[in-house]
Amino acid sequence: DLARQLAGTGGIDAMVLGHSHGLFPGPGYDKAPGVDLRRATVMGVPTVMPGFWGRHVGQIDLALDPAPRGWRVVPLAAQCHPVARLAQDRIVALVPCAPAVLRASAPLHAEALRQSGQALGRVSAPMQTYFTRAGSCRATRTVARAMRRAVERKLAGTRWAEIPVVGLAAPSACGGRGGPEDYLDLPAGPVFDADLRRLHPFSDRVAGIVTDAGQLTLWLERSVSALAQVLPGRLVPSLVDPEFPAADFDLPEPATFRVDLSRPASFGPRGTRRGAPAGRVHGLELDGAPLDPRRPVVLATTAHRVNGGAGFPR
Repeated sequence: DLARQLAGTGGIDAMVLGHSHGLFPGPGYDKAPGVDLRRATVMGVPTVMPGFWGRHVGQIDLALDPAPRGWRVVPLAAQCHPVARLAQDRIVALVPCAPAVLRASAPLHAEALRQSGQALGRVSAPMQTYFTRAGSCRATRTVARAMRRAVERKLAGTRWAEIPVVGLAAPSACGGRGGPEDYLDLPAGPVFDADLRRLHPFSDRVAGIVTDAGQLTLWLERSVSALAQVLPGRLVPSLVDPEFPAADFDLPEPATFRVDLSRPASFGPRGTRRGAPAGRVHGLELDGAPLDPRRPVVLATTAHRVNGGAGFPR
């Protein structure tokens, strides 16, 4: 819908869409208003959406024609090329669609492979995200600890330096919408660039929010709303509500807390408040001591969260 609105405003020569993991031109869009799959246009604007995980490359060809008042952009073609042949969603062979491009990019590709093969550090214990939704995850704690330390360094020597900092992080690969194989399983040993990108693939800046422990509790209420309500004597088909992405399951470090799943969830999948009052999170502690709701804390999180990402309370 947004693509149609943008294309309809005028003055747009081409569009590259994404985020929804769709493929355009491709199946599923043949009946969408304003879409011409044969020409790969949306409201007359050439458009591509090259799937996800680099499995396709979008191509838009445009020409420039002289006009009385400057140049005129003329769309020629738009299409998506598969870069691999898949079998049961697994890559079985690469598809060289553009050999000339491969030859031209070969030196840079070789250098990228060389750099990616260099170890950046080591981990002394394995990290997995299989049980992150159960609240125990060394990988997520490591990311939260890294963000906490980054904020602590920035606050050193300022009037906020004495306020405790709590890092918040969510797993980037934890099954769910990413599929049954989308988990991090990093063995002890050397760590490479690809491993760090699996730990935290987003380029958001680290941000610090000065608030209090009461607000941290509400933040955690938003996280644990992803868990189903469990009542005595009743079976729960799934502990995790599939409508909640794993990337919105923030966990703190070094603070700890307990969850009462007999209470209903206070937030919906997009962060909207439900009718139930907050009450799942209790026993919030820092360094083994209870946290007074009025005690000031600094939350180390991402710019995405600060700007309203996923509707976390601020």
